[in-house]
Amino acid sequence: MFDLDKELEEYERKREEERLAFLQKCHDKITDGGTVYQGLAFIIAHRFRITEAYHGSGFHDVVYRILNHYIDEVDEDFQTWLHKDDGPFIRPAKEMVKIFPEFKKISNNPRKLVEIANELYGLDLHYDHCEYHGDYVYSYSFDFNSFTPINVNEVVELKNEIATLKKYGNPTDELEAKLESYGFSPEQLEML
Repeated sequence: MFDLDKELEEYERKREEERLAFLQKCHDKITDGGTVYQGLAFIIAHRFRITEAYHGSGFHDVVYRILNHYIDEVDEDFQTWLHKDDGPFIRPAKEMVKIFPEFKKISNNPRKLVEIANELYGLDLHYDHCEYHGDYVYSYSFDFNSFTPINVNEVVELKNEIATLKKYGNPTDELEAKLESYGFSPEQLEML
């Protein structure tokens, strides 16, 4: 009698055997470690949409920094690590204004935005400059859920409330303590 479940199971088993045989064949043909290294670099570049500045120039150094970090420091599957929520992060520096719009009033300079974000959110972002490939910001582990963006409008409102209270000679200690809790430097607060 025909058993559909058994036939499907057998079909899946054969497909998996074929897939594993093909992968083993690929593995056996690649005898040069440099090919694997370049292949992994290509996968990282593809994941973050990084292209060569001109044909044959190679990828931006941040691709190789991320790859070397994976090789030296990470003990998990490459694809899992590359695509997880707190995995590596590479973005063109010009995107920092979109990622941290709350700091636009302080600066539009991507390098400065990275410094502010690292300081206020406790991040570990790195800025890298290259005249041929452009500027990139990267991190070995970055999670957008690891911080809550500061509501700058609340900070500005708090500053205005403090200024009004001071104008009329009222105490501002409690509000000033709340303002300090945001972590902005006096110079940054002045720009808001």
